Amino acid sequence: MYNIDHLKNILLAESGYIEKSKNCPTKNLYEKTGAYDGSDNWTKYWKDLADLGLTNYQGSYYCIAALFWGMTKAYGLETAQKLCLQSYMINCQTTYNLFKSKGRVFITPKYGDIMVFWNGTRFYHAEFVLDVKGDVIKTFGANTSVNSSSGSALRNGGGCYAPKTYSLAAVKREGHKFCRPIYGDPSGEKWMKSGTIWKYQLSDGSTVKNQWKYINNRWYVFNSSGAMVTGWYLDSNNQWYYLCGDGGMAQGWQKVNDKWYYLNQSGEMHKGWLQTDNGWYYLTEEGSAATGWLNVQGIWYVFDNSGKMICNTWFLNSDGNWYYLSSTGAMKTSQWIQQPDGNWYYLSNTGKMAKNAWIKDRYRDVYYFADRDGIYRPEKDTSSPAGYSIAE
Repeated sequence: MYNIDHLKNILLAESGYIEKSKNCPTKNLYEKTGAYDGSDNWTKYWKDLADLGLTNYQGSYYCIAALFWGMTKAYGLETAQKLCLQSYMINCQTTYNLFKSKGRVFITPKYGDIMVFWNGTRFYHAEFVLDVKGDVIKTFGANTSVNSSSGSALRNGGGCYAPKTYSLAAVKREGHKFCRPIYGDPSGEKWMKSGTIWKYQLSDGSTVKNQWKYINNRWYVFNSSGAMVTGWYLDSNNQWYYLCGDGGMAQGWQKVNDKWYYLNQSGEMHKGWLQTDNGWYYLTEEGSAATGWLNVQGIWYVFDNSGKMICNTWFLNSDGNWYYLSSTGAMKTSQWIQQPDGNWYYLSNTGKMAKNAWIKDRYRDVYYFADRDGIYRPEKDTSSPAGYSIAE
């Protein structure tokens, strides 16, 4: 049997997840609960399923899709599709019809069943059967109410909750039914190696081709000939992923050819600003972490050799000139700054600290002098500067 406990544990881990507000930033989709909790059916489930190449239904009801998402995590997309008798389990009535046509609908539940709810007109909601004892049925539900009094997250819109409890007598009275996937024997699945190429064989003897597959808690990609992909991979949604030397999808920081890249929780290569517990980074258009000087929308920043943004400190450039990076990392220009020792320094319009130079007051006919160490010398204030350059 496919390990139903594995699927159960994946779904149980989702209990307390709250759907997000419309157009929630991708990184916040993966928070169980937070500032973007909402009621717009915006979830990580639609995002992850779309990343598998399926249609993006973000904003739609997701009760049965979340169960399908769990199956793809537990067994991979192809197996999930076989278990559910369809390429994408998103509609409760359609799912009931398909299982009914195969003689796989029952009035008495078993562990692992998909419970579909009848409203007198159609099947409109679905939950996963976690346990059956006597007259008591326990389920995992998504796109459902979240009971804060039971210790789960506060409900804003809809969310995930387990266990939900029903009596079998009430279920039969209401006309709810149980669709039963055939959790077939996966024992025939195995890795195969030919020369340097790895392939993955299914129990029917075919090999996985041209798709992602979830194997032993990791994601892999197989090309059109069935070979496991390693290195950079561009998917059909124009998103870059990195498959490690063993084929497993990378997440987090990854060093490739002496450059650092960041792969988010879904494995997608990150671009633009990134904040971690360690500080701020900027991932360029080609995905690598910026180092050294970088101009972002007209503002200059400096990043150290690890890619971390330098901020709130002086920076000695390779040309021997000093610059000051503000608390936001932005290079200061055309302004005076005072240091804790009481001395004043001037940053020119290029950001370079003025040395042995005159600085014109913006409002008065007075010039100030910065000595060879950049320190302002008030005793030299004058309206007739001579002998040194004038800093802009």
